Amino acid sequence: MGALGQLLGYNLRRGQLLLFESFSEAVPAGITPAQLTILLLIAANPGIKQTTLAAVLDVDRSTMVRLVDRCAELRFVRRGSSRTDRRVAPPVLTERGRAFIDAVMPEILRKELEYTSVLTPSERAELTRLLRKLNALED
Repeated sequence: MGALGQLLGYNLRRGQLLLFESFSEAVPAGITPAQLTILLLIAANPGIKQTTLAAVLDVDRSTMVRLVDRCAELRFVRRGSSRTDRRVAPPVLTERGRAFIDAVMPEILRKELEYTSVLTPSERAELTRLLRKLNALED
């Protein structure tokens, strides 16, 4: 592999592809990582605005409207109230959305543990901490 094996970007991308593959095995077809991220953020932050969701996912507001629309079509969220602009209305997690999260998260976590089984628990925790630091997500 030469220098390729030393490149952080290459190694991160390979890991991302493998984790996305395991994600697609754990989650019903048609649900994307971005949609699950939205559901998890809404569950953890009731009343979160779509503009905040867009900033966290690093997407423009019109893309966020489409993502939330898809979650609403699946009845995982319902739109909050806003008389003027759908981008402002905070989406609200439905019981169906909560049940979906509760059903898929154990399998997603199991798949992640399977993928990282070559690491010790402390190495896995350190990898997560370092990735959060690189992504400016440290608490």
